[in-house]
Amino acid sequence: MALQTIEVSRLHQWISMLLSRAGVTEANAQVIAAVRSEAALRDPLGFDAFAAHSLAHVVERLRRGGLNPRPNIRVLHEDASLAILDGDGAIGQLVGVHAMEHCLRLVDRHGLALVGVRHSSSLGALAYYAMMAVPRQYLGFAATNTELRIGMPPWGGVTPTLGNNPFAVAIPAGEDRPIVVDMSLTAT
Repeated sequence: MALQTIEVSRLHQWISMLLSRAGVTEANAQVIAAVRSEAALRDPLGFDAFAAHSLAHVVERLRRGGLNPRPNIRVLHEDASLAILDGDGAIGQLVGVHAMEHCLRLVDRHGLALVGVRHSSSLGALAYYAMMAVPRQYLGFAATNTELRIGMPPWGGVTPTLGNNPFAVAIPAGEDRPIVVDMSLTAT
């Protein structure tokens, strides 16, 4: 199958429409579509693994009850600059945005913050979340664990025992473009 190029606004619209039809609220569908569209724009190979490619799997999980289309994402615990959020089984991109927004509020108050998440799903490409810190001139960091099925063996080993475990860093550079690294431990 040949790759097709479409305008990002159409991609955003399409993702939002599919999610809305699967029961996601319009506001949440817009957030998820923004994250996935940005991931498609950042993909240097043009292979849209996080925007549209995996969307069929997400929609199917929504229909089967494996993802919560109308989650109540909430703070489970907060202690100064540390917090734990419950994603309530939501689509990972929505939880990731909520977590980073909460983290940035804590950074505003404390200068440094760390927010963990429970009960979520795949975040996809992580640059979006790390880059949310850049407009405030903060260094952004996002990381997640992964299922072992997309893992790798440790150095010298043959059995996959380490997860993909991606992370992203976004460093503001004043008037210049920020420095952004989004990578994982394996080729995906």
